[in-house]
Amino acid sequence: MKLKQITLLLILTLLFVLILTLLFGANASGESRVKFGDSYMLLPEVEGLCLLGNHPNEKIAFEYFSELQSAAGNKLLQYWVNCKVQKKIKDGSSDAEHKDWVMVLGQMSAQKEETFPKYDPEKYKKSIKAAWKDLDIHHIQEQFNSLSKNQSKKYFDNLDLHFQMSDTINLGILSETDSVHTGVIMKVEGSNKPVASVTGVNLIKGIPMSFNFYSSYENKDTIRRLLLDSEHYSARLIHMN
Repeated sequence: MKLKQITLLLILTLLFVLILTLLFGANASGESRVKFGDSYMLLPEVEGLCLLGNHPNEKIAFEYFSELQSAAGNKLLQYWVNCKVQKKIKDGSSDAEHKDWVMVLGQMSAQKEETFPKYDPEKYKKSIKAAWKDLDIHHIQEQFNSLSKNQSKKYFDNLDLHFQMSDTINLGILSETDSVHTGVIMKVEGSNKPVASVTGVNLIKGIPMSFNFYSSYENKDTIRRLLLDSEHYSARLIHMN
């Protein structure tokens, strides 16, 4: 699969991942060093949030979520949530609504963890920017809702659970640092407020990856806060690697 195709898939799968994380936790090693394909990279901590770990309830959630991630074409590297939400997940509470969370993902190619060590990260950033500028957000929304509905039928056979998004606002490219940072605001079924997302995308040691900062949307300050967090994370990520 070409890198241009990977960038388009990345946009779709990031949106798909967003809805699923509203309900499910994920497991992570808690270590800074992660492996993707034949490469390793270091991941910084996310201040103020807790990394989900190996509690039995987290493992159960991860079994579901890892398959959904795979269907979406991603490998989950780390998943950070509000520490109160983490406690609720461990306690088996059904009202563990996420208000702030961060996902770090590696983008797979044809279900394989393919890396591109010889590809120029600056060219990769240009491909990301071109993909977002030409993005038809409403078409992506339709694709997402179809994928979400199919996955819901597969994993929740006897439940009428369709995770849908609507009225999606593409904020476009918000900034460019060592990474390309983009923003989206959307309505999400089951959430009391719109959901805001700022995503940083780059190529680290040949690994196509993203770090995704999510929050309930209050006002423009929500986007400013998420963007600052994304830019800071990007700086730490680059200097660690």
